[in-house]
Amino acid sequence: EPDFGDSISVHPMSGVIGSDSQIPIEVTFHPKYELRREYNYNLLLNIKQKTSPINLNVKGIGYTLHHAVTMDHSNTVISSAGDHIIDFGNIFINEKKYKTITVQNHGGFNFDFAIKKSQFNFITITPESDTVRKVEEENKGEVSTVDIKVGFTPIAEYRLQPQKHYFSLHIISGPTYHFRLTGSARKPNVELSFHEFDFGPCYVMRQPLARTQYLEMRNLDNSAMSIETFFERTAHLDVQLAPGQVLLPFSMGKENVLRIPFIFSPRDNIKYEEIVQFDINGLHKIDVKITGEGIPLRLELEKSEYTNIDFGIVGVQSDVTKTARLVNYGKKAITISFDLEEQKKNLEEKYAVTIVPEKAFTLGARESTDIEIRFNPQTRLHQFKHELLYQIVDNKETKKLLNIIGCCHGIELKMLEDTIGFGSVVLGSKVTKKCQVVNLGDVPAKFSWDTTFCKRYFTIKPQNGVIPAHEDFYFEITFHPDVEDNDIGFRVKVNIEDSEPLFINLLGKCIPQTKESIPTVEFKAFVRETDKKKVNINNPTALPWKIKANITPNTSASAGYFQGKEFLEVPPNKSAEYEITYHPLSMTAHE
Repeated sequence: EPDFGDSISVHPMSGVIGSDSQIPIEVTFHPKYELRREYNYNLLLNIKQKTSPINLNVKGIGYTLHHAVTMDHSNTVISSAGDHIIDFGNIFINEKKYKTITVQNHGGFNFDFAIKKSQFNFITITPESDTVRKVEEENKGEVSTVDIKVGFTPIAEYRLQPQKHYFSLHIISGPTYHFRLTGSARKPNVELSFHEFDFGPCYVMRQPLARTQYLEMRNLDNSAMSIETFFERTAHLDVQLAPGQVLLPFSMGKENVLRIPFIFSPRDNIKYEEIVQFDINGLHKIDVKITGEGIPLRLELEKSEYTNIDFGIVGVQSDVTKTARLVNYGKKAITISFDLEEQKKNLEEKYAVTIVPEKAFTLGARESTDIEIRFNPQTRLHQFKHELLYQIVDNKETKKLLNIIGCCHGIELKMLEDTIGFGSVVLGSKVTKKCQVVNLGDVPAKFSWDTTFCKRYFTIKPQNGVIPAHEDFYFEITFHPDVEDNDIGFRVKVNIEDSEPLFINLLGKCIPQTKESIPTVEFKAFVRETDKKKVNINNPTALPWKIKANITPNTSASAGYFQGKEFLEVPPNKSAEYEITYHPLSMTAHE
């Protein structure tokens, strides 16, 4: 059996105690063997002149530490010899990464441990000291453990260096384990196309004129990143980023770019400033500063007189151009257009007005340009007043610029009949009809008939003259054929000064008078006496007749013997008598 006596020592082994004094005796227990029972010693202290020794009973338990240390829940037990590296790898700022050191107790006695560490930042060790409890009798075969969590929680860029960052795990009454730390913390390797952007001056309008700028993000890391923003949309700024957006890394020669639109729509004439924060992987935050300014639209005419462009009264086919200068007093360029579909159609087709420039154009800040308004009417136009609108190209908003006022006076004649038929007319007689022409125009119209090729058959009165504005005018057209013809027709032109000519078709027939249709009236009278006879003329038409009588003697000797009125008027649908007076001045033969 082993000798257990050297497991205890006493000091001093002998000595002298003075009167009324005391002396400490140190008993040291240093067991060399682990027993299943207690160490039990009886120490005898012999004192001279005392009959019996003093007995000191010393008991103690000697045990061995049955422990083990592992890392990250591995089954591999580490040794207390040498240094152990704890590598946190390369992580992002605000990311948290933990390593676990497990202290195991397989024995029947509790033991303590303590951590001793160097100076470092962003490293947490929990707990730094504790007791590893023994395994109770009822749990024999199991292991009692305490986990020590070593955390790397950087909030800034940081690098762990093994020679500077270390700690020790000391098992009380046992060995010491040494650990050195390595790892780094960095910002996510994400590239932004800008960190500040100024939209500059932007126009404030009834229909917001939005400006869009794209922020481009590129992932230069080796793993995907989640991109979030908690910026809430405002009336003037919208950041369109879908929740749960993932940005893939550069791979296989393909560059993945996330384009995030920033939409700026100022509502007031003030300066704006916003900070938009992006969250990368829920760990790192990047701020983007957005600024801009709302300004009023100051697109104005240079002179107030340009508000009404008045062409006054012009004639048909006049060509008048007026100019209005437009000035952009704003801080920013603006693109506008007069090419509004309905406006262009109305101005050109209804009012013969064209605008230059015809297409959209840009007017820079403090710049001006001339707007040409051309009035070229081809027909009469009543007095009109039409608004000239312009459209802002970017948001399609329309605004009034000025009024266009004008009037075109001209000749507008209307012939109520384009054809007049005279029917059959007896050779040597004539028929007169009226032709009505209306002057719908605003000015008097000078006219002149061209009858050179038809004057043998037709006479038009008046041949030339003036038709007053807004009045009706009647022409007398007389058909007096002097040759028998069953088809007499002419297209007669009347020339109108400063206007297009008018045309009328004149049709008629010339027939001989039959003997049967000529009644015979006999007169008897003494020389220098008078005999009167009446001829009844019947008018079966609905128009009054005015007949001109033509008394022609058959011999020169009887000239002047027959007389009658020059004209006879016959009412419509009635008859009238024409009286002929015979007053001979010489004897005539009986036949």
